Amino acid sequence: MPPSKSAPGKRHVLTLAQLSAYDDILTDALIDHVFYWTTIPKNRPSYHASRGVVEETIAKILQDEVVINKNPAAAEAKLLATDGLRRFSASLKTDKEKEDFRRHLRRYINIYSPDCPWEVNSTNRYTIVTHEASITARRPIRRNESIKYLSGMKVTITPEEEDLISNRKKDFSIVVSSRSKSTSLFMGPARFANHDCDANAALMTTSNAGIEIVAVRNIAVGEEITVTYGDNYFGEDNCECLCKTCEDGLRNGWEDADGKPVVKTADEEGKTETYVLRRRRRDDSICGSSRTPSVTPVMRPKIRKTRTASRLREDDSTAPSPAPDSTPRTGKRTFDAMATPPVTPAKKLKHTVELVDAARDASRGSSVSGSVSSSQDGPLETDVSSPEPLDKPSRMHATADPLSPKSSQGAPSPQKVDADPTCISVAVPGHDEALDSITVSIEPVDDSEKADAVAPRRKYQRKVYREDTPPARIRSPGDYVLTPLLLSEPAMAWVQCGICSTPFVQQNAYFTRASCPRCERHSKVYGYMWPKTDKEGPRDKEERVLDHRTVHRFLDHCDEKRARGRKGVPEQEQTPEEEVPSRGRNL
Repeated sequence: MPPSKSAPGKRHVLTLAQLSAYDDILTDALIDHVFYWTTIPKNRPSYHASRGVVEETIAKILQDEVVINKNPAAAEAKLLATDGLRRFSASLKTDKEKEDFRRHLRRYINIYSPDCPWEVNSTNRYTIVTHEASITARRPIRRNESIKYLSGMKVTITPEEEDLISNRKKDFSIVVSSRSKSTSLFMGPARFANHDCDANAALMTTSNAGIEIVAVRNIAVGEEITVTYGDNYFGEDNCECLCKTCEDGLRNGWEDADGKPVVKTADEEGKTETYVLRRRRRDDSICGSSRTPSVTPVMRPKIRKTRTASRLREDDSTAPSPAPDSTPRTGKRTFDAMATPPVTPAKKLKHTVELVDAARDASRGSSVSGSVSSSQDGPLETDVSSPEPLDKPSRMHATADPLSPKSSQGAPSPQKVDADPTCISVAVPGHDEALDSITVSIEPVDDSEKADAVAPRRKYQRKVYREDTPPARIRSPGDYVLTPLLLSEPAMAWVQCGICSTPFVQQNAYFTRASCPRCERHSKVYGYMWPKTDKEGPRDKEERVLDHRTVHRFLDHCDEKRARGRKGVPEQEQTPEEEVPSRGRNL
């Protein structure tokens, strides 16, 4: 009997969970831990950064093997030997999964090659207060050129998975095929390309699961590389789009609720222009030249932080101020003040209560003089913290009616009234019309009344607090740059980069940084100033600084004053130019 033919092996299909796990740990290790100033959003909400991924180790491997030696294979072997990536690779079950992980790892290693025409950047255009990844070109890219190393891998997802991703707000790299109408999620470096209605590049499918980006027009150095996600990706007809093209055209997401473009008023524009021109005139009058031509007062613009007055401050302003003391405050205490010990919170406070003895009033009669003399016999002090015991009936039965102005004019004196033994009448002078009597009741309460007063205990119910969705913010062109919304701390400041002239927010800006985080990261990885990545030829004598700790990243004393627009900047001494002797005949 002939042997039965074995069934052909089933083709391995990469799942969404596998690709998401690969991409999360690789973006954490090769992007976030390579001098990146923000964090790449991860696909899984339960992802936690690996402790085995150390920034110094990862950056040193990429710099030595990829940037200098140009050996991505050696970098791959060393990266897989690190603790974090080694444990993740060992957790994969089959050899096919390990191979897919290594292939995805090479995509992220190649982005640090010196011949890579782009690099990972960030932008806050879409949310203002948070940064998202973006792609910026660092060399000219021609039309119809396949952008090198800007590739990825896609996986087809089901409608249930698409709904789950949308609910988690992780649908930033979902594409729909124009032919099969199937929905796919692509990962890799290509996912960092943002959407634009007039994009300068396009997504292309290379193989069954591969994807790359091709330029559709010439791209200049420093320009963001964008693609088109779809016609209805941001609402119907992309009505919520916030791309650069829509911002320049004042349409879609840059319109208000009535469909009108939001434009700054003439007063705001005039104030901004006046401020900048005034600072430039002041800068020119201070010094004519500088070591760094880009160090000007515009490098550190002054952004006013709008603060609302607190309610407490308003209450303090409306409340009457206390009367000043009659005695002036001096550094030394007087002899009388030293003789009397000061009142401290540890001592019990005592109030002076004037009690009129009823027996004394009865013996002296109902005349006014008797009532007044009874109040002059001396005040009695009662302790607030410990009430008087009830064994003194003479003090507890003592009552006195208030003294009215009519009684002093011959009116009948107030008669004695039988008072409750648990009631004390206190005479309080100082009213405009008459003296009021304050009666403090200390009547005992029966146990039956206490039982009625106590409310029945309710069963514990969990309270759910639901916050209303805040209204959509009305966007205006350029509101994400030089905005006080990002200055959450007093020491934060907007600074303009001295290399690429891009404004950025610097934390703890006690000393101004000379370059933005993107240019600083480029210098740490490649050892050159952005956008240079390698020597331009044998005659290139520029020094490559590989140890970034030896580079001073802040402005010097004179440039710091100049950037802040302060006076007193010393002018640089100008050396006289040497005269070149003329070779012709002197006339």
